[in-house]
Parts: sequence; C-alpha cells; structure tokens
Amino acid sequence: MTDGPLIVQSDKTLLLDIDHPLSTECRRAIAPFAELERSPEHIHTYRLTPLGYGMHVLLAMMQSK
Repeated sequence: MTDGPLIVQSDKTLLLDIDHPLSTECRRAIAPFAELERSPEHIHTYRLTPLGYGMHVLLAMMQSK
C-alpha cells in the first residue's frame, strides 16, 4: 500500500483523496487523460478515457525522443 493521493482501479477509474497534501499536483498530472466523474466531499472519481489514454501515450512517446 502506498501513501500517495491516487488509487488506480482495474475498471479504469482513479480515486483521488483530495485531503492528501499532494492532491493538487496529482490532479494536474491526471487532467490531460482523465475526466472527472464524481466529486463528493473527500474522494474524487476520475475515469480514464480511451482518447485521453491515447493522448497520454502519444505525449510520452514524443517526450522520449
């Protein structure tokens, strides 16, 4: 188990603990490839989209060159 703000689930959902000190940085990092689905009080749920995932992979490939 990690002490980070993000939990990645097998159904392509991301759970972000907004009370975690690193949550703002994490939110910025996942914004290009994940869409916010629900935002209750303490845990925000994001969905990894196929388009967002493809863009993330493309950007990672471009940065590695």
